[in-house]
Amino acid sequence: CALPIYLSYRYVANRYASEQASGVFGIHLPTAHGVGHVFLADRGILVASPVIVAAAAGLALLARAHRLEAVACGAVVALLVLVNCGYFEPYGGISPGPRFLIPALPFVALGLAPAFRRWWAATTVLAAGSLVAMTTLTLTWAEVEPPMRYRQTVWEIGRAHV
Repeated sequence: CALPIYLSYRYVANRYASEQASGVFGIHLPTAHGVGHVFLADRGILVASPVIVAAAAGLALLARAHRLEAVACGAVVALLVLVNCGYFEPYGGISPGPRFLIPALPFVALGLAPAFRRWWAATTVLAAGSLVAMTTLTLTWAEVEPPMRYRQTVWEIGRAHV
C-alpha cells in the first residue's frame, strides 16, 4: 500500500532507478554533457525552437518597463535550465526535446511581444524556423524496437545517411 507520505520515485523499478536515486531525484550540478544536449544536440531547444533566442532577448527588452516581472520570468527559466542541465537524462526520457523545459516556455514566451515589436523580421524568421523544426521533429520522431524504445529524429536519420 502506498502511503501519501512517500514520493513516487520510491517505487521506481526500471533501469534508471539508481540514477534517479542519486543526487536529488537524479539532479546534480549542471554538466557539459547536459548543457550540450539541452541546447545544441539534435533535439536541443535551440535546434528545435530557435525562436527562444528572440524570446530571451525580448525578456531583456521587457525588463526596461517591467523589471521585476522580467527578472522573475528570467529566474524561473534559468532555474529550470540549470535543473535540466544537471539531470542525468537531459531529455527526460523518450521525448522529442528537453521536456523538463516545457514549464519554462510560458515565462520566456513573455519576451516574444517585445521581440516582435523590435525585431519583427528576425523574430518572424526564427518563429518560422521553429515551426518547421518542431513539426519535422514531431513527424519524424520514429520509434525503434523494444526494449530500448528510443525515438529517432530527422537529424539523426540525416546524419546516418551522410
